Amino acid sequence: LIVDCSQQGGTQTSVSGTVYAPNGTLALYGATVYIPRLDPGPLPTGLQCDRCDPTAELPGGAIAQATSDVAGHFTLSNVPVGTDIPLIIQIGKWRRKALIPMISQCVDNPLPAAVTSLPKNHTEGDLPKIAVASGDNDALECLIRQLGVSDYEFTNDAGSGSVHLYDANGYDHVGTAALSPATTLWGNFQKLESYDIVLNSCQGEQVPGEKSQAMLDNMKAYADMGG
Repeated sequence: LIVDCSQQGGTQTSVSGTVYAPNGTLALYGATVYIPRLDPGPLPTGLQCDRCDPTAELPGGAIAQATSDVAGHFTLSNVPVGTDIPLIIQIGKWRRKALIPMISQCVDNPLPAAVTSLPKNHTEGDLPKIAVASGDNDALECLIRQLGVSDYEFTNDAGSGSVHLYDANGYDHVGTAALSPATTLWGNFQKLESYDIVLNSCQGEQVPGEKSQAMLDNMKAYADMGG
């Protein structure tokens, strides 16, 4: 139910907040925030070439929508009132589907960071599938952890986590599970294209012959397809 507040002399019913990374402290620019008309359904799997199209309809349609600004802030105007109103917050394949417990009419309804932060794990929403090659000089997997992703989302490529670690002269285990060599990732394009994001840490040294031309070609093809 959308209430016409002009007839009551009040302001529009609105919902506002700040979009954060999973850690709840890093504000994010450019997130799509909307109240859907219908369930948006599951996200597509595999590599996608996602081009910005402001005219494209959002999954499930949108009753009200906004994009977070440089400070991560957003305001949804003229929203429905009532209980358990659905809310979608999304950047790429990082998506939280939340329920707003109560929206009161003809006032702004600010939301807490617990509702407007991207999910830490699959119990809170959708995460992109990420491959990380560990390195001796870089530890890019630690950056993902600092963003607030739960530890159990970090696994080897046989695990069920959203972040798969590979050995490239860095860590060779996650917990007690051994990591597959990064060459098994770079050398298999079908495996590469199953990931939304691939992060290659600096290995700290050159290993002669480790990266074949076929592996380099695979990485280029992956980037060309939107990875």
